[in-house]
Amino acid sequence: MGIWKVRENETLRLAPLIDNENVKEIRPDMRNVSEYSKTLYEKLTSEKVIKGSQIIAKFFADQFAKSNIKTPHDYKISSFFANTLREMNNSSKVKFDGILYPSVAHRFRGDNVAIFPESLYKLEAVKCFSVICYNFDFENGTLVKGITAEGKLAENGAIKWVNRL
Repeated sequence: MGIWKVRENETLRLAPLIDNENVKEIRPDMRNVSEYSKTLYEKLTSEKVIKGSQIIAKFFADQFAKSNIKTPHDYKISSFFANTLREMNNSSKVKFDGILYPSVAHRFRGDNVAIFPESLYKLEAVKCFSVICYNFDFENGTLVKGITAEGKLAENGAIKWVNRL
C-alpha cells in the first residue's frame, strides 16, 4: 500500500465508474458528476444514444460495486471492462490511464484507482507501507497468506521491495 502523487507536468485521465444507485445515494459528489455528464451528453447526441450509454455505464458500475463475491469468476465482467478500455487506447483519440471506482470495502465512501501499467511512469511514490497479499480460498472460505513484502523509498525515488517470508 502506498501514497502516490502525479508527477509534475503529467495528467491522469481516469474512466469513472460511478453510475451505481447505491454509490449515487451515498456520495453527493458522484451523483453530481453523473448528472453533469448527462447534461453534457444531451447537448451532443440523441436520446437513444444517451439511454443506451446510461444502461451500459450502469451495468459496468454495478459490476465494480459488487460486494457479494463468491468465486474468482465474479470478477470476469469488471476484468473484461478494464481490458477492453485498455485495448481501446490503441485506436482511440481519447486515451485513459486507468479506472476510478468507489471502494466497496469502504462502503463507497472512498475511491479505488486502477492504473494501467503503461501509465505508471506518471506517478511518483511518496511513501510505501508493508504489503501482504492474500489469496481467497473459495472452497473453504478462508484467506491464504501469499507474498509479504516491505517497500522502502530509495534516494533516487524508486521503491525497493524486500520480501519477508
